[in-house]
Amino acid sequence: MIKRNPSSSLFEYIVAIDGCNVSCGPGGKKPGDAENIIRAINYLKQFERLENKKIQIIIFMRQAWINNGNPEKETKNKHLLEDLPKDCHLTIIPSRSDDDDFFIEWSINNNAIVITNDQLNSHIDTMIERQKLPEFTRWKDLALCQFTFIVDKFVPDPNFNWPKKNELELIKLNEYRKVNQIKNKLDAENNKNEKEDLIEHNFKNKVLTSSGLKLPKEKDLKELEKEISKDDIKLNEEKTNVELKETMELKLKEYIKKRIENDF
Repeated sequence: MIKRNPSSSLFEYIVAIDGCNVSCGPGGKKPGDAENIIRAINYLKQFERLENKKIQIIIFMRQAWINNGNPEKETKNKHLLEDLPKDCHLTIIPSRSDDDDFFIEWSINNNAIVITNDQLNSHIDTMIERQKLPEFTRWKDLALCQFTFIVDKFVPDPNFNWPKKNELELIKLNEYRKVNQIKNKLDAENNKNEKEDLIEHNFKNKVLTSSGLKLPKEKDLKELEKEISKDDIKLNEEKTNVELKETMELKLKEYIKKRIENDF
């Protein structure tokens, strides 16, 4: 787990820059240009002076984009990242790791804004597994700042409302309270699905048993399902569960009759 930054209390805004994304710009041309990152930093420093608010800036870059051994696959003008302004830090992410994972976790834990055009939707499944989806979704809605470049100037989304750390902290606490509710709902849905599967299984067994036949083994049930599938049963979505069971029962009985005739 990536822990909270103890020095973050000294700043009113904490900004994480998705270095790989920003270096490529809206066009997404890899391996990008570090000059674009410097343009973003310059904007933030100007914002800091105008608003008189201290900002901490953390740049997340993949190692392969900085030190690849092949200049053609490295970010252009990478030397610009060697001498950064005060309160601005470069974090190198190992090449085999997902840089998104690092800045997402760090940003949530430190109530940071993230500058990126990546919507991060590919991380939703991971957040569901970690039971952090509500927190992640709310943070993403408030803290993701998209951008573009206009005549070589970094321009953030004009509709982005720069949330302060304490605003993001309050949102996070509220979302924590909802986690158990979401978890309980998911558990209830899973139990419902398991119950429906059990009812369907028992229904098949009941039809076969009522026909005076020996209860088939699991492999026989699978064969039965294949036979029914071959008959191309087509049911409209408008049919009720009762109609579905009646159709299933009819097909089952037809199948059983055939098996009896063939010395089942």
